[in-house]
Amino acid sequence: MKYILENEFLKIESKNKGAELTSIYSKKNDYEYLWQAGEDWAKHSPVLFPIVGDLKDNKINIEGKDYPMTKHGFARDSEFEVYKVDNNSITYELKPNEYTKKLYPYDFIFRVTYELEKESLKIKFKVLNADKKPIYFSVGAHPAFNCNLKENEKFSDYCIEFERAENCGRYVKNHTVSDIPEKFFYNTKQLELNSKIFAKDALIFKELKSKQVLLKSKNHKRVVKMNFDSPYFMVWTKKDKFVCLEPAWGADDTPTSTGNIEEKEGINKLNQNDQFECDYELELK
Repeated sequence: MKYILENEFLKIESKNKGAELTSIYSKKNDYEYLWQAGEDWAKHSPVLFPIVGDLKDNKINIEGKDYPMTKHGFARDSEFEVYKVDNNSITYELKPNEYTKKLYPYDFIFRVTYELEKESLKIKFKVLNADKKPIYFSVGAHPAFNCNLKENEKFSDYCIEFERAENCGRYVKNHTVSDIPEKFFYNTKQLELNSKIFAKDALIFKELKSKQVLLKSKNHKRVVKMNFDSPYFMVWTKKDKFVCLEPAWGADDTPTSTGNIEEKEGINKLNQNDQFECDYELELK
């Protein structure tokens, strides 16, 4: 089922499956900011839980037992319930079921909230430990933004502008992610988009200084501003028709990963009855 929230500036749509955002429409600009899925990529804005990225052997070891786990975890393909809805926000909730227990034995509550405020959309994640022991998990976002829905723009017309000048490297992905980064940024705030920079898959950053990025085009004044405070950030595309800006509280395995969830890079530990919260914000101008 799909749900619509709107105010005088924005109209958003989301659905139970994956608690996925499926539309961000600007009334002022008469423009759909979110990628509308299709043959090139069938998703809009998947939610990543309880892992982010790929596992070394497509499995995770929890308390001495191996569990199969596909890329980015099971939440993006799970049916969420609507936990709460009002005029400006909707919250989805996922709890363990027979299927998730085969992949991830913990008792948890995972909530995803979309909240409108003027020209901004805040996306909030909350994980609650409903188990009798600590649980371990990662969370991430994967929204895709249109690059040529109207005006027949080229992908190379777009750039990502970082809040601060960056000097960090990128971690190269070949199923798992390299342990050592290759040099990428050279004291620059702007990343010009083109196919070549994605030849080795996503751009994965672990040492960004910036907590804000802008997606801009030289052909118009529309801007996607993303505010985030995550330890990891990724940029990805497929077929040069959209770009994904991905804040993450978790990371892919590396070739030296042990497979033990407690030792996984970027893993979050949550004690009994505790909760974890994180968020990011989109300003659509």
